[in-house]
Amino acid sequence: MTFLICNFILVMQLLWRVAEQIMGKGIGISVYFEFFYYASAQWLPTTLPLAILLASLMTFGNFGERLELLAMKAAGVSLFNIMKPLIFTVTIVACCSFVFQDKYLPKAQVKMQSLIASIQQKSPTLSIPEGAFYSEIEDMTIYVKGKDIKRSLLLDIMIYDFSEGFENVAVTLADSGRLRMTEDKLNLVLTLYHGEGFSNFDQKQANTAGIPYRREMFRVKELIIPFDANFTRVDESAYDNSHISMNTQELRHIIDSVGHRIDSIESRKQSQFTERHFMGRDQQANRQLLSMDSLSKVAKMPLFNPNVDSLYHALSIPQAEQMLEKSIRRVES
Repeated sequence: MTFLICNFILVMQLLWRVAEQIMGKGIGISVYFEFFYYASAQWLPTTLPLAILLASLMTFGNFGERLELLAMKAAGVSLFNIMKPLIFTVTIVACCSFVFQDKYLPKAQVKMQSLIASIQQKSPTLSIPEGAFYSEIEDMTIYVKGKDIKRSLLLDIMIYDFSEGFENVAVTLADSGRLRMTEDKLNLVLTLYHGEGFSNFDQKQANTAGIPYRREMFRVKELIIPFDANFTRVDESAYDNSHISMNTQELRHIIDSVGHRIDSIESRKQSQFTERHFMGRDQQANRQLLSMDSLSKVAKMPLFNPNVDSLYHALSIPQAEQMLEKSIRRVES
């Protein structure tokens, strides 16, 4: 019971973090059950220690309340022997948890992340409200003043099309219209009745005040709006090179390869700076900038750590004020 309670709390915490991204998508209940299943598996290594801790506290608390723990101590049973079954159980659970995290958790994480990405990519459920601007359709904003449910009509429609850019928006007004989805659920068909449209005729002029516009009047007009309402799953192979899909052995291999690469880059950069730039040979003058004797002498010189406060107090008042002004200007810039 404690395991289920802890797992439920952690899954709900994850759900609240991604609620805005997965809610209102019009997906089936089976997808949500799949989400909870993989979320429970993802939180299993964290849930087990919490559940054991909570159950142990409750058990030993009941022992102490009923004086059973005192009776065990009075009978000569040591505290270690009392807790020996708990220690044995925790050891077994820890080993099983490690095996689960190493073999099965990466697969659950990949499926979980691919499922969340698939839900995020799905278009939201089309529900245009009355008296409010609806902007869930890409590059388009729709305003509907009212709805006639009996005739399935949208009344007093206003459409802003931003597909050509914000400065070249096309506006369409209509008395009424019908909205339906195509059979493949990839497009919306908006049939408008008795309206007119406005759009810029010349979009290349710099002065927007004198740009002529085009006015179109129509009785019936159909707009095809791209709107993918299908639920398409993201390919899980996209997470093959991610750290969430790797076990311990694969992570060690990646760490070793990255370490070798860092060492090679470090040695190459060190050779570049020591042999070519500062301490190496000047390619243009063909001469040695610093000799090895000078390098050894520099290496033997003691480090000098100046006292900044003493240097500042040694300055005169005008010099100190000038130094403060320069420092403030450098910080602000």
